[in-house]
Amino acid sequence: MKRSLGFLAILFGRVHSVLILVVILLLAGSGPAFSQACAQDQTAADFNQGTTGTNISIVPLGDGAVSLMPLIYEQFTGSVVPTGWQSFAWSSGGTSTVSGGVVSVTGARLNSVPSSVNYNQGTSMEFIATLGAEAYQNIGFGAGTDATDDNGIYKGTNPFATFSTWNTTNTLYARVYDGSSIENVSITGLTNPIGGTFTFRIDWLADGSFQFYVDGELKHTSTYTITDAMRPAISDYTNNATALLVDRIILTPYPSPGIYESRIFDATQLIQWQEVIWNSDIPTGTSLEIYVRGGNTSTPDGTWTSFTLVPSSGTNLGMESRYIQYQAIFETTNNIFSPVLEDIAFNCSGEPTTPVITEHPASQMACENTTVVFESHATGFPPPTVHWEVSADGETWDPIDGETSSQLSFTVLTEDNGNQYRAVWTTSGTLTATSDPATLTVNVAPDGELTAANPSIVVGEDFDLVFNSTSGTGPFTLVINETEYSNITSGIQFSAGTVTEISAPVTFYPETQVVESENDIEDNSITELGLRFLSSASGVISAIRVYKVGASTPTFTVTIWERSNLTVPLAETTYTCDTTEGWKTITFPEPVAIEANTEYVASYYSSINYFYAYTLLGGFPRTSGPLSSPGVCYRDPVTPRGTWTEWSANYWLDVVFNSFVDLDLTSITGSNGCTITGDPISTASFEIQSGNLWTGGGVDEDWNTSENWYSGVVPGSSENAVIPEDATHFPSISDEITTESLIIRPSASITIIGGGALTVNGDLTTTGGTFVINSESTSSSGSLIVNGTTTGNVTYNRKMPLDKYRYLSLPVSSTTFPAGNFWRWNEPLGCWGEDPAETETTVSASGIGYTALASDNTLSFVGTVLTELLGVNATAPWYDDDQSYDNDRLANGDGVWGGGGWNLLGNPFPSALDGQMFIIGNSGSLDPNYQAMYIYDGTDYTYIAQGIPGYSDGGTFSGSDVQAGQGFFIMPRYNGVSFDFTSAMRKHNTTAVMTKSASTGDAWPGLQLKVKYGEKESSTLIVYNDQMTAGLDPGYDVGLLSSGADVEIYTLLTGVDNDFSFTRQALPTEGATGIVVPVGIDSKNGGDMTFSAYTVPLGSNKFWLEDRKTGTFTDLTTKSYSVTLPANTFGTGRFFIIASTNTPTGIDRPGTEISGLRIWNFDRKVIIQGEVSEGSLCEIFDVNGRKVTAVRLMGGEMNMVDLPSDTGGILIIKVTDGVKVITRKIANP
Repeated sequence: MKRSLGFLAILFGRVHSVLILVVILLLAGSGPAFSQACAQDQTAADFNQGTTGTNISIVPLGDGAVSLMPLIYEQFTGSVVPTGWQSFAWSSGGTSTVSGGVVSVTGARLNSVPSSVNYNQGTSMEFIATLGAEAYQNIGFGAGTDATDDNGIYKGTNPFATFSTWNTTNTLYARVYDGSSIENVSITGLTNPIGGTFTFRIDWLADGSFQFYVDGELKHTSTYTITDAMRPAISDYTNNATALLVDRIILTPYPSPGIYESRIFDATQLIQWQEVIWNSDIPTGTSLEIYVRGGNTSTPDGTWTSFTLVPSSGTNLGMESRYIQYQAIFETTNNIFSPVLEDIAFNCSGEPTTPVITEHPASQMACENTTVVFESHATGFPPPTVHWEVSADGETWDPIDGETSSQLSFTVLTEDNGNQYRAVWTTSGTLTATSDPATLTVNVAPDGELTAANPSIVVGEDFDLVFNSTSGTGPFTLVINETEYSNITSGIQFSAGTVTEISAPVTFYPETQVVESENDIEDNSITELGLRFLSSASGVISAIRVYKVGASTPTFTVTIWERSNLTVPLAETTYTCDTTEGWKTITFPEPVAIEANTEYVASYYSSINYFYAYTLLGGFPRTSGPLSSPGVCYRDPVTPRGTWTEWSANYWLDVVFNSFVDLDLTSITGSNGCTITGDPISTASFEIQSGNLWTGGGVDEDWNTSENWYSGVVPGSSENAVIPEDATHFPSISDEITTESLIIRPSASITIIGGGALTVNGDLTTTGGTFVINSESTSSSGSLIVNGTTTGNVTYNRKMPLDKYRYLSLPVSSTTFPAGNFWRWNEPLGCWGEDPAETETTVSASGIGYTALASDNTLSFVGTVLTELLGVNATAPWYDDDQSYDNDRLANGDGVWGGGGWNLLGNPFPSALDGQMFIIGNSGSLDPNYQAMYIYDGTDYTYIAQGIPGYSDGGTFSGSDVQAGQGFFIMPRYNGVSFDFTSAMRKHNTTAVMTKSASTGDAWPGLQLKVKYGEKESSTLIVYNDQMTAGLDPGYDVGLLSSGADVEIYTLLTGVDNDFSFTRQALPTEGATGIVVPVGIDSKNGGDMTFSAYTVPLGSNKFWLEDRKTGTFTDLTTKSYSVTLPANTFGTGRFFIIASTNTPTGIDRPGTEISGLRIWNFDRKVIIQGEVSEGSLCEIFDVNGRKVTAVRLMGGEMNMVDLPSDTGGILIIKVTDGVKVITRKIANP
């Protein structure tokens, strides 16, 4: 079917001229000459061989026709948006698609381009369209740019005249907006105005007013006038399944007259020209005249006849010639209509001849999804017909259905590669000629995706892009934001320019906007109020602004929703108002990413009745920069929430928006010359953040060199910092630095050297980059604390001591060890490694300690940074904290006893761990007798415990901090308790093994009692405070973890029966002068020893060391005491500490005879102190009741029993002396 170009839209049936001629021949009978249509124009290709004079156009009506030239004639044929039109998305995914001669628009605007071509009064626009049941569908004239912001067509204050659904889903409107006032008139009298297909026309009259027609009937005349230039545009604001469909658009007026001259037809011999027959459409007020001339030379000359008017279609010309040509003259007196010549044919008679091919098809190379045209021509009488054939192998040829034109045109597919095509020409049905074959070579079309190498960048960084091809051959040429980039390799990063500025946040209302609320009562029900909004650019919403009225102090719940999702918010937070009135900016913890052209709702509600801001109408739709809002909505906030109800008011809600920078890929050309285009094909989005960029432009690598930074200023503690990959050199940190967020770009690096410390208060990103923390020695370590989220790995290089097996931990989170051999302490089995054979450990975990042989080497730990580590489980041989250790409370009663509860943990952070905070924070998980962490220095176990004011740190370890990579022992309260490493326990301490920290508060009276043996020194602490007792004070009384050193010194509790040796003891100040503290000395070798003390006075008292064996008292506040001890000196009974003003000779001291036995272990020996009979039996059992050994004692006051080498953990010691039986427990490490 061919459709009229007239606005009456009368559709004429087309009868093919060949069929007409067949009828004529049947009526005329047969004769000696062959008769048929010898010359004809039927298609656009045929007509295009003629000459179009001024005001004439070949239009895509049906398969082609000739008419006066309209301003625009578009039938939307093909499969892509045609030239002269372009689609602009209102919302994400919004598009205009062409299929089956119809364009479907959803979530987008399709308008004519370029924007410089506009139209004025006196223009008419006719279109066949189907409007869907969706608000804000528009088609008609519009002023403005191609943008989708306030400068674009159908946006802001730009005039328009359209047929539209306006804000409804079931009513058709004629709408006119002159830039200040708007007219919306509903169209009545139509069946199915929404969903039905109609021919619409808008006449823009000379005075600027408008007439609206539907199917030729005038429906509305608008007196609103527009004098601005406008363009045709089709728009559907919402992206969903309800599209706006348009079949055809014609823009007039038509000029008049116009002349078309055909090509010269060659019959190849002298023939008799008979009937001329044509199909045409002649609307009222228009005319079409056909003139014909002929001759016997290929070029018209004086021998040709002149053009003669043909009175009507079907006229017999009765003219004899070889060549013939026609002329068509088009005229109109009503310039909104044009006559149309649809096709024309000339009948003739003569003797048939074999076709002579004058043009063979040429082999071609084409890109897939493009159109290829093979062409062939032949002469003969009657004019030969043609059909095309295809072959995949050059031998077997198949006809191509429907291809009977001199041109074979089709869309190339990859499977067409290598096919051959030929034309077969025929006259009189029997005489044929076959063209040479033409070969088609198909090149694969390119395609791919454009991504941002770094989606979040700062000023000074490049827009680094990566193009990943999915088809085609490179290198590629890309067009991005109208700029061409050549020699692009797939997967290889390239730059598209440099960031020079950060766009300012966009809001709908200024801070100075004053609101006059029309609401004078509190809302009588809790209501969620929403602002509908979109952005033409992708970006983030950082906050919601609410205008609060009145002096009440409600708590607002503010939320961002995607309009299509009623139940799951994108973000939500709360805000408690103060008494002031005005704008309240409520910031989300993290910015909320939104997509371009997608509708969202920003909402708020109060859980109590609230006098909210309200203004009727309120000026919607509203725009600001890329933001637009069609209006507000409300609903019940009670879960489950209902649907939004749109309302014509203003609730005075606002959003704070920062846009992304979108780089649109619109063209890809491969090295084979194939190109694809899109609108866009792919988009890479960048968020421009605030921050300082490292350039390395200074003379050194120091972070604190200002010339190394893009801004010329070293980043402050609240500023983001970025280290790019293309810096001259990369930064190192040697002192203490604080920054907000830190990004190490791929291939970039940063180093914290020993003694340097970095705090990142925000997020740390190292993915693809290198972050190294060095420890130059065991006394100089780099330190890192991250308070946000870490993405990517860091490397911590832990310098190890010279020799011996050392206890260490992973300062980063990883499941793999550095190169070397590592063993965990297997407490349940009481061995190193994974089994009694001491198989090394291969899978690492954070918070756990390990042992490894040190050799002045460096261990490189690679992993992520922890901000905290919770729930590190410990094992122990008992289920609860009952200190009787009865067998029915043992956790491991049916297996190997193990390590007696001693667990090896470790600092999991790349910074120091505050030991005292760890102990305080985990006091409930620690054994009351061992409220400490124990660190082995290669010779002795030292400890860290809660600090005692006036004394160095909280123990014998050189400080209260555990360095990164350090392992330590703890004793859990019972099996299965867990230990937490919290973020508050992290601290920077980069010096020595640990830097001694200052104590706080008034010093507690007491003394640090030291015993020196050669170069070795051991100490124990005794302090006094009115909050302490003579019994066990957990956290203040700290048990001794014996290492079997040359000499160990400790005390016993004075107020209770307790088997533990204490390295620190706290006593009450009241009655202190009556307390005699037993001091224990364990020394296998004996020898010369010197006692001394650091003292803090207890009133006027002095601290005296009593040597009961020699009967001497030494004032340790001023003196030291030297003595030679015999070998195998163990336990208490000889030395005591007494607080007294004078020499304490008058104090009642414990007798020299020990009542009962005291049993402990030292250097793999069981020490039994106290009087027993000769031959008394000492039996040693593990907790399973298995007898480890049995020994007869020698009697006297001191006995020692060697333990078997494979014995560890908790042991039960049973001493039988006649009828007296004494049982004790010991922990043998």
